[in-house]
Amino acid sequence: MAIFKGTIGELSGKLGGNVFSHNAGGTYVRAHAVPINRNTARQQLARNALAWVAAQWAALTDNQRILWQQWSAAHPITDRLGNSVVMSGQGAFCQLNSRLRNLGIATRADPPPANLSANATITTVALTGPATAVVAFTTTPLPAGIRLELLMTPGTPAGRDPNIRGAKWAGVTAAAATSPVTIACATPFTSGAIVNTWLRVTDAYGQSSVPTKTRVTVG
Repeated sequence: MAIFKGTIGELSGKLGGNVFSHNAGGTYVRAHAVPINRNTARQQLARNALAWVAAQWAALTDNQRILWQQWSAAHPITDRLGNSVVMSGQGAFCQLNSRLRNLGIATRADPPPANLSANATITTVALTGPATAVVAFTTTPLPAGIRLELLMTPGTPAGRDPNIRGAKWAGVTAAAATSPVTIACATPFTSGAIVNTWLRVTDAYGQSSVPTKTRVTVG
C-alpha cells in the first residue's frame, strides 16, 4: 500500500484501477479489488430496503418532496473526507427510511419534526463468543422510541485498528432498553479476537447520533 499526497486536493473513491482512501496515517492509494458477492440474507435485506424506499419516494406528493428537500438542506451530512454535503430530498428520504426498514420500524412519508435530542454514554461493551454483546450505558432506560444500534469490525490482530468504514451492522436493542442490555449479534466473532465496536442511538424517524467507538477483546 502506497501513501499518497495529492497536489490538487484530497481524493476518495475509485479512479481507474486505484482506490484512494485515508486513515489515521493520512491519505493512501491501493489497487482496486473486486469484492466477493456472498449474497447473504443481510445483503439481500439491505438491497431490498433501498429498492423499496426508492419506490416509495415516487409515491410521495409534491408537497412531501419539498418538505424533504427543505429538511435535507437544514441537515447536511459529513462525507468520508470530512466535507459538509447537502443530500437531495430523495437521498435524505431513502437514507432515513432504509435505516428504519432495516430495524423493522414503520417508515415515514414526512421528514422528522424535530432534531434527534437523545444520546447515551457507553460505559462498557463486553463480547462473548460466538455472537453476544452486553452493553452498559448511562441515561437508562433509553427514552421512548430510542434504540441502540451496534456496528463492529471482524476480529483483528492487536496492531491493527480499523475504522468504521470496515464495520458491519451487528444488531439493535429494543426501544427504551435498560442498561445493561444484551444484543444477539448478526456478525459472529471468536474468543480472543480484538474487535472495534461502534454504538449509536437511533430514533423512530431514522435519525442517528455520531457513533461511539469501543475497542474490545472477546471473552
